Amino acid sequence: MNSSIDMVNKYIDNNIIPVITKYDIIPKSVNPNKIKSKLNELKLNKNIVDIVLISSKTNYNLDLLKEKIDENKTSNNVYVCGNTNAGKSTLINKFIKNYSDNDFEIVHEANHNEAMTIYDDLTFIDTPGFIEKDNISNFVSGKELKKIMPNSEIRPITYQLSMGKTLLVEKYLRLEYVKGEINSFTFYISNDIIINRINTITNKRGKDLEKITLNVNKGEDVIVNGLCFIKITKDAVINVYAPKGVGIYKRKSLI
Repeated sequence: MNSSIDMVNKYIDNNIIPVITKYDIIPKSVNPNKIKSKLNELKLNKNIVDIVLISSKTNYNLDLLKEKIDENKTSNNVYVCGNTNAGKSTLINKFIKNYSDNDFEIVHEANHNEAMTIYDDLTFIDTPGFIEKDNISNFVSGKELKKIMPNSEIRPITYQLSMGKTLLVEKYLRLEYVKGEINSFTFYISNDIIINRINTITNKRGKDLEKITLNVNKGEDVIVNGLCFIKITKDAVINVYAPKGVGIYKRKSLI
């Protein structure tokens, strides 16, 4: 979320409601208040009026979001901004279905500002998506992206690894456990992605990807932007191989 926050802070002075979409895919073990507090750690600008977690798929909190918009909008025009593939079009379509007498829907990502009247005193302005240059979505085909992007509640999967062991996440990620005690690695990733244990020495799959070495402290997650995050229980040194240009970074554990 870091790059999105930078864009918002740099360019937007209006009242803002950060909307966390696709709440239906987040594991039930994740406390929603933890997500909100994580957002607050990212130094949101002073115009934040509230943070709302929603699911357009299940209608979760859509009435609450509508209420917050009506309470805080300063004109009839409300701009919907966010990364590509964040669910902006799905959200707008669900608002049209739930709260409008209109029968049209958005079928593509906006390439310029497009006005969508929801009801008499609310018009959504759909904006072009922010491009997150280090998101894995920029490095895979459309078919692969459908597999990578979760469409149902994520089922975390945990691997116990000793030093010297390796995991392969299809063709997208190779993780080598370089140094540390026996450790737990829990992946939060699309249920359609297959993870295998492989022989570190004899199996070279993934070695052609770009390598980064991370020193991970207890209480930190490893993010592979757009693919997954990995909760590691204890201090560890790991080698992560991913497509060149994909962002790999650490944060305080979300769970």
